Amino acid sequence: MNITFDTKIDRFNTNCKLWDSAQNQYDKPMGISDLDFSFPFEMTEAIKNRAEHSYFGHTYPANSLYGTIIRYMNRLYHWKIDKDKINYV
Repeated sequence: MNITFDTKIDRFNTNCKLWDSAQNQYDKPMGISDLDFSFPFEMTEAIKNRAEHSYFGHTYPANSLYGTIIRYMNRLYHWKIDKDKINYV
C-alpha cells in the first residue's frame, strides 16, 4: 500500500471541521487532528466492494480476522489464544 503524504488535497467545502472553519488556505486552526491525505487505493477499493453488497448488518467476521487477532495478541501481549475463544457481540 502506498500513502502519499506530499500530495496537496483541497479540503475546503468538504464538511471538514478543520478546513471549513478556516478563512483561507493559510489560516489553519491548530489543535484539530484530521486526515489531510488520501487513503490507500486498496482501502478505498475494499470499501467500495463491500458497499456494493447493499446489506451491512448481521454478518459473520471473515476467517482471516481470527488469525489477525491471534497474531496481534501474541505479538503485543505474548498471549496464546485459540480461535474458538474469540467471541463477537
